[in-house]
Amino acid sequence: MKNKKNVKILIMGSGPTGLGAGWRLKELKEKEFLILERNSYPGGLSFTLKDKYGFLWDFGGHVLFSHYKYFDKVYDEVMKHDYYSHVRESYVVYSKGKWVPYPFQYNVHHLKDKKVLYKIADDVINNSYKDIRPSNFREWILHIFGEAIGEIFMFPYNFKVWATPPELMDFKWIGERVATVNNRTLLESIILKKDHVSWGPNNTFRFPKHGGNMELWRRIAQKLKQHIIYKTEIKKVNLKEKYIETNNGRFYYQYLISTMPLDIFFSISNASKGLKQKATRLKHTKVHIIGIGLRQPMPTNLKNKCWFYFPTSNTSIYRATIFSNYSPHNVPDIKKYWSIMTEVSESEYKKIEDNLKQKVVNGLIKLGFIRNKKQIHHITHFSKEYAYPVPTLKRDGVLNILQLYLRKYNIFSRGRFGGWKYEVGNMDHSFMQGVEVVDKILFNRPEITYFSPSYVNSKKFKETQL
Repeated sequence: MKNKKNVKILIMGSGPTGLGAGWRLKELKEKEFLILERNSYPGGLSFTLKDKYGFLWDFGGHVLFSHYKYFDKVYDEVMKHDYYSHVRESYVVYSKGKWVPYPFQYNVHHLKDKKVLYKIADDVINNSYKDIRPSNFREWILHIFGEAIGEIFMFPYNFKVWATPPELMDFKWIGERVATVNNRTLLESIILKKDHVSWGPNNTFRFPKHGGNMELWRRIAQKLKQHIIYKTEIKKVNLKEKYIETNNGRFYYQYLISTMPLDIFFSISNASKGLKQKATRLKHTKVHIIGIGLRQPMPTNLKNKCWFYFPTSNTSIYRATIFSNYSPHNVPDIKKYWSIMTEVSESEYKKIEDNLKQKVVNGLIKLGFIRNKKQIHHITHFSKEYAYPVPTLKRDGVLNILQLYLRKYNIFSRGRFGGWKYEVGNMDHSFMQGVEVVDKILFNRPEITYFSPSYVNSKKFKETQL
Protein backbone atom coordinates (compact mmCIF):
# COMPACT_ATOMS: atom_id res chain seq x y z
CA MET A 1 0.00 0.00 0.00
CA LYS A 2 1.50 3.33 -1.11
CA ASN A 3 1.87 5.96 1.64
CA LYS A 4 -0.02 4.20 4.42
CA LYS A 5 -0.11 6.62 7.35
CA ASN A 6 -1.62 6.92 10.82
CA VAL A 7 -2.57 10.31 12.22
CA LYS A 8 -4.46 11.45 15.30
CA ILE A 9 -6.55 14.16 13.61
CA LEU A 10 -7.12 14.08 9.86
CA ILE A 11 -8.62 17.12 8.14
CA MET A 12 -10.23 16.92 4.70
CA GLY A 13 -9.88 20.23 2.89
CA SER A 14 -7.79 23.40 3.26
CA GLY A 15 -10.61 25.89 2.98
CA PRO A 16 -11.41 28.25 5.88
CA THR A 17 -12.70 25.44 8.14
CA GLY A 18 -9.76 23.11 7.56
CA LEU A 19 -7.30 25.95 8.02
CA GLY A 20 -9.13 27.08 11.17
CA ALA A 21 -8.75 23.60 12.61
CA GLY A 22 -5.10 23.47 11.59
CA TRP A 23 -4.39 26.90 13.05
CA ARG A 24 -5.89 25.94 16.38
CA LEU A 25 -4.02 22.62 16.49
CA LYS A 26 -0.72 24.33 15.81
CA GLU A 27 -1.53 26.99 18.42
CA LEU A 28 -2.06 24.18 20.94
CA LYS A 29 1.25 22.61 19.83
CA GLU A 30 -0.53 19.48 18.60
CA LYS A 31 1.73 17.84 16.03
CA GLU A 32 -0.31 14.77 15.09
CA PHE A 33 -2.52 16.18 12.38
CA LEU A 34 -2.67 16.35 8.58
CA ILE A 35 -4.69 18.43 6.12
CA LEU A 36 -5.44 16.78 2.77
CA GLU A 37 -6.31 19.08 -0.12
CA ARG A 38 -7.54 18.03 -3.55
CA ASN A 39 -6.29 21.18 -5.28
CA SER A 40 -2.77 22.54 -5.61
CA TYR A 41 -3.74 25.63 -3.61
CA PRO A 42 -5.61 26.41 -0.35
CA GLY A 43 -8.80 28.38 0.24
CA GLY A 44 -11.58 26.04 -0.86
CA LEU A 45 -14.54 28.08 -2.09
CA SER A 46 -12.76 31.24 -0.88
CA PHE A 47 -10.35 31.11 -3.81
CA THR A 48 -9.27 33.83 -6.22
CA LEU A 49 -8.75 33.24 -9.93
CA LYS A 50 -6.09 35.20 -11.83
CA ASP A 51 -6.99 35.15 -15.50
CA LYS A 52 -4.54 35.21 -18.40
CA TYR A 53 -4.78 39.00 -18.62
CA GLY A 54 -3.75 39.53 -14.98
CA PHE A 55 -7.22 40.38 -13.63
CA LEU A 56 -8.25 38.87 -10.28
CA TRP A 57 -11.71 37.39 -9.60
CA ASP A 58 -12.94 36.01 -6.28
CA PHE A 59 -15.43 33.18 -6.37
CA GLY A 60 -18.41 35.37 -5.50
CA GLY A 61 -18.62 38.84 -4.08
CA HIS A 62 -18.25 37.71 -0.48
CA VAL A 63 -16.68 40.33 1.77
CA LEU A 64 -14.85 39.63 4.97
CA PHE A 65 -16.32 40.87 8.24
CA SER A 66 -16.10 39.17 11.56
CA HIS A 67 -18.23 38.14 14.52
CA TYR A 68 -15.22 36.93 16.52
CA LYS A 69 -12.35 38.59 18.35
CA TYR A 70 -10.33 35.38 17.94
CA PHE A 71 -10.67 35.59 14.16
CA ASP A 72 -9.84 39.30 14.18
CA LYS A 73 -6.58 38.56 15.98
CA VAL A 74 -5.68 35.88 13.45
CA TYR A 75 -6.44 38.25 10.59
CA ASP A 76 -4.29 41.00 12.12
CA GLU A 77 -1.43 38.60 12.78
CA VAL A 78 -1.44 37.15 9.28
CA MET A 79 -2.36 40.18 7.16
CA LYS A 80 -0.69 42.85 9.31
CA HIS A 81 -1.56 46.08 7.45
CA ASP A 82 -1.79 44.59 3.96
CA TYR A 83 -5.48 45.30 3.50
CA TYR A 84 -7.95 48.07 2.74
CA SER A 85 -10.90 48.98 4.96
CA HIS A 86 -14.13 49.83 3.14
CA VAL A 87 -17.44 51.36 4.10
CA ARG A 88 -20.20 49.56 2.25
CA GLU A 89 -21.92 51.43 -0.59
CA SER A 90 -24.41 49.06 -2.16
CA TYR A 91 -27.69 49.45 -4.02
CA VAL A 92 -30.71 47.64 -5.45
CA VAL A 93 -30.98 48.34 -9.19
CA TYR A 94 -34.33 48.60 -11.01
CA SER A 95 -33.45 50.47 -14.17
CA LYS A 96 -30.84 52.84 -15.50
CA GLY A 97 -30.30 55.45 -12.82
CA LYS A 98 -32.99 54.01 -10.54
CA TRP A 99 -31.06 52.75 -7.52
CA VAL A 100 -32.36 52.15 -4.02
CA PRO A 101 -29.69 52.12 -1.28
CA TYR A 102 -29.27 48.78 0.51
CA PRO A 103 -31.12 47.60 2.59
CA PHE A 104 -34.01 48.16 0.19
CA GLN A 105 -36.68 47.93 2.89
CA TYR A 106 -35.07 50.78 4.87
CA ASN A 107 -34.78 53.17 1.93
CA VAL A 108 -37.95 52.74 -0.13
CA HIS A 109 -38.49 56.48 -0.64
CA HIS A 110 -36.01 56.29 -3.54
CA LEU A 111 -38.75 54.53 -5.55
CA LYS A 112 -40.53 57.94 -5.68
CA ASP A 113 -43.79 56.52 -7.10
CA LYS A 114 -46.37 57.68 -4.52
CA LYS A 115 -48.83 54.88 -5.28
CA VAL A 116 -46.12 52.27 -4.74
CA LEU A 117 -44.98 53.95 -1.52
CA TYR A 118 -48.55 54.08 -0.24
CA LYS A 119 -49.00 50.37 -0.97
CA ILE A 120 -45.74 49.54 0.85
CA ALA A 121 -46.74 51.57 3.89
CA ASP A 122 -50.28 50.19 3.93
CA ASP A 123 -49.02 46.60 3.64
CA VAL A 124 -46.59 46.97 6.51
CA ILE A 125 -48.91 48.89 8.85
CA ASN A 126 -52.06 46.91 8.03
CA ASN A 127 -50.39 43.63 7.17
CA SER A 128 -53.07 40.93 6.88
CA TYR A 129 -50.36 38.24 7.16
CA LYS A 130 -49.09 39.53 10.50
CA ASP A 131 -51.17 37.15 12.60
CA ILE A 132 -50.41 34.09 10.47
CA ARG A 133 -47.61 31.93 11.77
CA PRO A 134 -45.21 31.35 8.84
CA SER A 135 -44.25 27.81 7.84
CA ASN A 136 -41.82 28.64 5.05
CA PHE A 137 -39.66 31.48 3.71
CA ARG A 138 -42.37 32.86 1.41
CA GLU A 139 -44.86 33.09 4.27
CA TRP A 140 -42.18 34.67 6.48
CA ILE A 141 -41.62 37.40 3.87
CA LEU A 142 -45.34 38.14 3.77
CA HIS A 143 -45.53 38.00 7.57
CA ILE A 144 -42.72 40.54 7.99
CA PHE A 145 -43.04 42.83 4.98
CA GLY A 146 -46.46 42.31 3.41
CA GLU A 147 -47.18 41.84 -0.29
CA ALA A 148 -45.71 45.04 -1.77
CA ILE A 149 -42.11 44.66 -0.61
CA GLY A 150 -42.44 40.94 -1.27
CA GLU A 151 -43.44 41.44 -4.90
CA ILE A 152 -41.16 44.40 -5.61
CA PHE A 153 -37.98 43.00 -4.08
CA MET A 154 -37.98 40.01 -1.73
CA PHE A 155 -39.59 37.35 -3.94
CA PRO A 156 -37.80 38.06 -7.22
CA TYR A 157 -34.39 38.70 -5.66
CA ASN A 158 -34.41 35.66 -3.41
CA PHE A 159 -35.41 33.38 -6.25
CA LYS A 160 -32.56 34.80 -8.28
CA VAL A 161 -29.94 34.16 -5.62
CA TRP A 162 -31.26 30.88 -4.18
CA ALA A 163 -32.60 29.49 -7.47
CA THR A 164 -35.22 27.84 -5.27
CA PRO A 165 -38.91 28.76 -4.77
CA PRO A 166 -39.17 30.45 -1.35
CA GLU A 167 -42.08 28.20 -0.35
CA LEU A 168 -39.61 25.27 -0.39
CA MET A 169 -37.23 27.06 1.98
CA ASP A 170 -37.22 27.38 5.75
CA PHE A 171 -36.87 30.77 7.43
CA LYS A 172 -35.15 29.88 10.69
CA TRP A 173 -31.73 30.52 9.15
CA ILE A 174 -32.40 34.21 8.63
CA GLY A 175 -31.11 35.90 11.81
CA GLU A 176 -29.00 38.86 10.68
CA ARG A 177 -29.08 37.84 7.04
CA VAL A 178 -32.22 39.78 6.15
CA ALA A 179 -33.02 43.24 7.45
CA THR A 180 -36.52 43.28 8.88
CA VAL A 181 -38.40 46.55 9.07
CA ASN A 182 -40.45 48.41 11.65
CA ASN A 183 -43.11 51.06 11.19
CA ARG A 184 -40.96 53.92 12.44
CA THR A 185 -38.11 53.14 10.01
CA LEU A 186 -40.55 52.77 7.13
CA LEU A 187 -42.32 56.07 7.81
CA GLU A 188 -39.00 57.89 8.26
CA SER A 189 -38.02 56.70 4.80
CA ILE A 190 -41.34 57.52 3.09
CA ILE A 191 -42.27 60.79 4.80
CA LEU A 192 -38.93 62.25 5.91
CA LYS A 193 -37.00 60.72 2.99
CA LYS A 194 -34.41 59.57 5.47
CA ASP A 195 -31.85 56.95 4.46
CA HIS A 196 -30.78 54.08 6.70
CA VAL A 197 -27.68 52.59 5.08
CA SER A 198 -25.59 51.41 8.02
CA TRP A 199 -27.57 48.25 8.84
CA GLY A 200 -25.85 44.92 9.08
CA PRO A 201 -22.52 43.41 10.07
CA ASN A 202 -21.02 43.98 6.61
CA ASN A 203 -21.45 47.77 6.61
CA THR A 204 -17.66 47.87 6.97
CA PHE A 205 -15.28 45.19 5.70
CA ARG A 206 -11.63 44.48 4.97
CA PHE A 207 -10.07 43.35 1.72
CA PRO A 208 -6.45 42.29 1.02
CA LYS A 209 -4.36 44.74 -1.00
CA HIS A 210 -2.95 41.94 -3.13
CA GLY A 211 -4.16 38.48 -4.15
CA GLY A 212 -7.90 38.82 -3.55
CA ASN A 213 -9.68 37.22 -0.58
CA MET A 214 -7.59 34.11 -1.11
CA GLU A 215 -4.49 35.94 0.18
CA LEU A 216 -5.61 35.48 3.78
CA TRP A 217 -5.97 31.72 3.33
CA ARG A 218 -2.72 31.49 1.39
CA ARG A 219 -0.85 33.12 4.28
CA ILE A 220 -2.49 30.93 6.90
CA ALA A 221 -1.74 27.82 4.83
CA GLN A 222 1.90 28.88 4.55
CA LYS A 223 2.20 28.74 8.32
CA LEU A 224 0.76 25.20 8.24
CA LYS A 225 2.68 23.97 5.19
CA GLN A 226 4.35 21.08 7.04
CA HIS A 227 0.89 19.65 7.76
CA ILE A 228 -0.75 20.08 4.32
CA ILE A 229 -0.59 17.59 1.48
CA TYR A 230 -1.88 19.04 -1.78
CA LYS A 231 -3.17 17.24 -4.89
CA THR A 232 -4.76 14.56 -2.72
CA GLU A 233 -8.17 13.41 -3.84
CA ILE A 234 -10.30 11.45 -1.39
CA LYS A 235 -11.96 8.49 -3.06
CA LYS A 236 -13.37 6.32 -0.26
CA VAL A 237 -14.15 6.64 3.44
CA ASN A 238 -14.36 3.60 5.69
CA LEU A 239 -16.33 4.79 8.68
CA LYS A 240 -15.97 1.82 11.00
CA GLU A 241 -12.30 1.07 10.34
CA LYS A 242 -11.44 4.79 10.37
CA TYR A 243 -9.45 5.27 7.22
CA ILE A 244 -9.74 7.04 3.89
CA GLU A 245 -8.45 6.02 0.48
CA THR A 246 -6.80 8.68 -1.71
CA ASN A 247 -4.68 8.84 -4.84
CA ASN A 248 -1.75 9.17 -2.39
CA GLY A 249 -2.59 6.05 -0.41
CA ARG A 250 -4.47 5.16 2.74
CA PHE A 251 -4.72 7.40 5.81
CA TYR A 252 -5.88 6.08 9.19
CA TYR A 253 -7.17 8.48 11.83
CA GLN A 254 -8.55 8.70 15.34
CA TYR A 255 -10.65 11.77 14.54
CA LEU A 256 -11.78 13.00 11.14
CA ILE A 257 -12.74 16.61 10.36
CA SER A 258 -14.42 16.72 6.96
CA THR A 259 -15.17 19.90 5.01
CA MET A 260 -16.27 17.96 1.92
CA PRO A 261 -19.89 18.58 0.86
CA LEU A 262 -21.90 16.30 3.13
CA ASP A 263 -23.80 14.58 0.33
CA ILE A 264 -20.57 13.74 -1.48
CA PHE A 265 -19.00 12.49 1.75
CA PHE A 266 -21.81 9.98 2.26
CA SER A 267 -21.72 8.92 -1.39
CA ILE A 268 -18.06 7.82 -1.11
CA SER A 269 -18.46 6.31 2.37
CA ASN A 270 -19.56 2.81 3.37
CA ALA A 271 -22.65 4.15 5.13
CA SER A 272 -25.97 2.44 4.45
CA LYS A 273 -27.96 3.07 1.27
CA GLY A 274 -30.66 4.67 3.39
CA LEU A 275 -28.29 7.28 4.78
CA LYS A 276 -26.76 7.93 1.38
CA GLN A 277 -30.23 8.49 -0.01
CA LYS A 278 -31.12 10.83 2.84
CA ALA A 279 -27.99 12.91 2.13
CA THR A 280 -29.21 13.52 -1.42
CA ARG A 281 -32.09 15.54 0.04
CA LEU A 282 -29.62 18.31 0.84
CA LYS A 283 -29.88 20.93 -1.90
CA HIS A 284 -27.42 23.49 -3.22
CA THR A 285 -27.02 26.04 -6.00
CA LYS A 286 -24.41 26.36 -8.69
CA VAL A 287 -23.05 29.86 -9.33
CA HIS A 288 -21.52 31.28 -12.49
CA ILE A 289 -19.01 34.12 -12.21
CA ILE A 290 -18.82 36.36 -15.26
CA GLY A 291 -15.95 38.78 -14.75
CA ILE A 292 -15.73 41.69 -17.16
CA GLY A 293 -12.42 43.50 -17.57
CA LEU A 294 -13.00 47.04 -18.80
CA ARG A 295 -10.99 49.95 -20.11
CA GLN A 296 -11.00 53.21 -18.21
CA PRO A 297 -12.62 55.55 -17.60
CA MET A 298 -15.05 54.13 -15.05
CA PRO A 299 -18.43 55.92 -14.88
CA THR A 300 -18.23 58.52 -12.13
CA ASN A 301 -21.36 57.13 -10.44
CA LEU A 302 -19.56 53.80 -9.82
CA LYS A 303 -16.57 55.25 -8.00
CA ASN A 304 -16.41 54.01 -4.37
CA LYS A 305 -19.38 51.71 -4.98
CA CYS A 306 -19.15 48.13 -3.67
CA TRP A 307 -21.92 45.88 -4.98
CA PHE A 308 -25.38 45.95 -6.52
CA TYR A 309 -28.45 43.67 -6.29
CA PHE A 310 -30.69 43.03 -9.31
CA PRO A 311 -34.22 41.79 -8.48
CA THR A 312 -35.73 42.52 -11.89
CA SER A 313 -36.10 40.25 -14.93
CA ASN A 314 -34.16 42.55 -17.28
CA THR A 315 -30.93 40.73 -16.36
CA SER A 316 -30.09 37.27 -15.04
CA ILE A 317 -27.47 38.73 -12.68
CA TYR A 318 -28.40 38.65 -9.01
CA ARG A 319 -25.35 40.60 -7.81
CA ALA A 320 -22.55 42.64 -9.39
CA THR A 321 -19.41 43.81 -7.61
CA ILE A 322 -17.19 46.66 -8.77
CA PHE A 323 -14.21 44.47 -7.98
CA SER A 324 -11.49 46.95 -8.88
CA ASN A 325 -12.88 49.27 -6.17
CA TYR A 326 -11.98 46.68 -3.52
CA SER A 327 -8.32 46.89 -4.47
CA PRO A 328 -6.60 48.65 -7.39
CA HIS A 329 -4.41 45.56 -7.62
CA ASN A 330 -7.37 43.45 -8.74
CA VAL A 331 -6.57 44.72 -12.24
CA PRO A 332 -3.14 44.84 -13.89
CA ASP A 333 -3.08 48.64 -14.17
CA ILE A 334 -5.76 50.70 -12.45
CA LYS A 335 -4.93 53.69 -14.67
CA LYS A 336 -5.94 51.67 -17.72
CA TYR A 337 -8.54 49.18 -16.44
CA TRP A 338 -11.36 48.51 -14.01
CA SER A 339 -13.58 45.46 -13.45
CA ILE A 340 -17.12 44.23 -12.74
CA MET A 341 -17.70 40.77 -11.28
CA THR A 342 -21.22 39.39 -11.78
CA GLU A 343 -22.97 36.33 -10.34
CA VAL A 344 -25.73 34.15 -11.80
CA SER A 345 -27.25 31.16 -9.98
CA GLU A 346 -28.42 27.84 -11.35
CA SER A 347 -30.39 24.86 -10.00
CA GLU A 348 -32.97 22.29 -10.97
CA TYR A 349 -35.56 25.07 -10.62
CA LYS A 350 -33.60 27.73 -12.52
CA LYS A 351 -31.64 26.98 -15.66
CA ILE A 352 -28.96 29.14 -17.22
CA GLU A 353 -29.83 31.11 -20.34
CA ASP A 354 -28.19 30.41 -23.67
CA ASN A 355 -25.50 32.97 -24.56
CA LEU A 356 -25.15 33.84 -20.87
CA LYS A 357 -22.07 36.05 -21.23
CA GLN A 358 -23.58 38.08 -24.01
CA LYS A 359 -26.84 38.59 -22.12
CA VAL A 360 -24.99 39.65 -18.97
CA VAL A 361 -23.08 42.25 -20.99
CA ASN A 362 -26.23 43.50 -22.73
CA GLY A 363 -27.95 43.88 -19.36
CA LEU A 364 -25.08 45.89 -17.91
CA ILE A 365 -25.03 48.18 -20.95
CA LYS A 366 -28.79 48.70 -20.76
CA LEU A 367 -28.58 49.48 -17.04
CA GLY A 368 -25.77 51.99 -17.55
CA PHE A 369 -22.89 50.10 -15.95
CA ILE A 370 -20.94 49.80 -19.21
CA ARG A 371 -20.93 52.46 -21.96
CA ASN A 372 -20.67 50.07 -24.90
CA LYS A 373 -19.01 46.83 -25.99
CA LYS A 374 -15.88 48.67 -27.15
CA GLN A 375 -15.11 49.41 -23.50
CA ILE A 376 -14.80 45.65 -22.76
CA HIS A 377 -11.25 44.34 -22.70
CA HIS A 378 -12.22 40.69 -22.08
CA ILE A 379 -14.70 38.43 -20.28
CA THR A 380 -13.80 35.61 -17.89
CA HIS A 381 -16.39 32.94 -17.06
CA PHE A 382 -16.02 30.20 -14.46
CA SER A 383 -18.38 28.37 -12.11
CA LYS A 384 -18.63 26.07 -9.09
CA GLU A 385 -21.22 23.35 -8.69
CA TYR A 386 -21.42 23.89 -4.92
CA ALA A 387 -21.94 27.58 -4.11
CA TYR A 388 -24.88 28.08 -1.70
CA PRO A 389 -26.20 25.39 0.68
CA VAL A 390 -29.94 25.93 0.43
CA PRO A 391 -31.87 25.98 3.76
CA THR A 392 -34.77 23.87 2.56
CA LEU A 393 -37.66 22.76 4.74
CA LYS A 394 -36.09 19.30 5.02
CA ARG A 395 -32.54 20.45 5.76
CA ASP A 396 -32.46 20.45 9.55
CA GLY A 397 -34.12 17.05 9.87
CA VAL A 398 -31.62 15.52 7.46
CA LEU A 399 -28.65 17.20 9.15
CA ASN A 400 -29.68 15.99 12.59
CA ILE A 401 -29.73 12.37 11.44
CA LEU A 402 -26.51 12.51 9.42
CA GLN A 403 -24.43 14.43 11.95
CA LEU A 404 -25.54 12.26 14.86
CA TYR A 405 -24.56 9.18 12.87
CA LEU A 406 -21.10 10.54 12.02
CA ARG A 407 -20.46 11.57 15.61
CA LYS A 408 -20.56 7.89 16.65
CA TYR A 409 -17.46 7.34 14.52
CA ASN A 410 -15.51 10.44 15.68
CA ILE A 411 -16.28 12.26 12.44
CA PHE A 412 -17.06 15.97 12.43
CA SER A 413 -18.47 17.37 9.19
CA ARG A 414 -18.18 21.16 9.30
CA GLY A 415 -17.86 24.24 7.14
CA ARG A 416 -20.03 25.85 4.47
CA PHE A 417 -20.91 22.52 2.87
CA GLY A 418 -19.58 20.09 5.45
CA GLY A 419 -22.05 21.57 7.94
CA TRP A 420 -24.57 22.76 5.31
CA LYS A 421 -25.70 25.77 7.33
CA TYR A 422 -25.65 28.93 5.25
CA GLU A 423 -26.35 31.04 8.34
CA VAL A 424 -22.88 30.22 9.66
CA GLY A 425 -21.22 29.80 6.26
CA ASN A 426 -19.30 33.08 6.01
CA MET A 427 -15.52 32.93 5.99
CA ASP A 428 -15.21 33.91 9.65
CA HIS A 429 -17.93 31.44 10.67
CA SER A 430 -16.28 28.66 8.70
CA PHE A 431 -12.84 29.33 10.16
CA MET A 432 -14.25 29.32 13.68
CA GLN A 433 -16.11 26.06 13.07
CA GLY A 434 -12.67 24.55 12.53
CA VAL A 435 -11.29 26.14 15.68
CA GLU A 436 -14.25 25.06 17.79
CA VAL A 437 -14.31 21.46 16.56
CA VAL A 438 -10.67 21.09 17.65
CA ASP A 439 -11.61 22.35 21.10
CA LYS A 440 -14.47 19.87 21.12
CA ILE A 441 -12.15 16.98 20.25
CA LEU A 442 -9.37 17.90 22.66
CA PHE A 443 -11.25 19.54 25.55
CA ASN A 444 -14.91 18.58 25.02
CA ARG A 445 -15.91 22.24 24.74
CA PRO A 446 -19.22 23.10 23.10
CA GLU A 447 -19.28 24.10 19.42
CA ILE A 448 -21.13 27.40 19.61
CA THR A 449 -20.98 28.43 15.97
CA TYR A 450 -22.37 25.29 14.37
CA PHE A 451 -25.02 24.47 16.96
CA SER A 452 -26.10 28.00 18.01
CA PRO A 453 -26.13 30.13 14.83
CA SER A 454 -28.70 32.64 16.11
CA TYR A 455 -26.66 33.32 19.23
CA VAL A 456 -23.38 33.67 17.33
CA ASN A 457 -24.96 36.16 14.94
CA SER A 458 -26.55 38.22 17.72
CA LYS A 459 -25.40 41.37 19.45
CA LYS A 460 -25.41 39.42 22.70
CA PHE A 461 -22.63 37.13 21.44
CA LYS A 462 -20.49 40.14 20.49
CA GLU A 463 -21.00 41.62 23.92
CA THR A 464 -19.75 38.45 25.64
CA GLN A 465 -16.43 38.83 23.80
CA LEU A 466 -15.77 42.35 25.05
